[in-house]
Amino acid sequence: MRIFFVLVLPLLLIGEEGPYIDFESISSKDGLNKYDGYTFTILKKNPKDKNSLSGNDIRSILEDRSGALWIGTWGDGLTRLNRETLRCKHYKHDLSNKNSISNDFVTSIIEDQDGMLWIGTEKGGLNQFDRKHKRFTYYRHEPGDP
Repeated sequence: MRIFFVLVLPLLLIGEEGPYIDFESISSKDGLNKYDGYTFTILKKNPKDKNSLSGNDIRSILEDRSGALWIGTWGDGLTRLNRETLRCKHYKHDLSNKNSISNDFVTSIIEDQDGMLWIGTEKGGLNQFDRKHKRFTYYRHEPGDP
């Protein structure tokens, strides 16, 4: 498993084993750039295609144990990208659904040893995503509750 964090230098990524150049996916504020060592394929949000990225301002990426990419966007929620089909599944905050992600400003994504995804959000707290049941549980700091 590799964890991706986007830095100011778009080709330099920090993973569990330190800095490296990833020859598969490079994120930016303008979509996801897939690089095979020779050419770039650019994936962007396409309002006419519901299977495209949910947003272009990417802040975090996680490759899970199955090889899927989880993409955290700034303002457009969480996206799961199937690397073979390049089709996306979107997860956005829904006021009417208490099991939706708590906020669409995703700052970090990690997978724990049990395969559970943990998603950090801007002012929305920490979300745990149960992939089997397709629901989020979120945890927020409550003042006065240490």
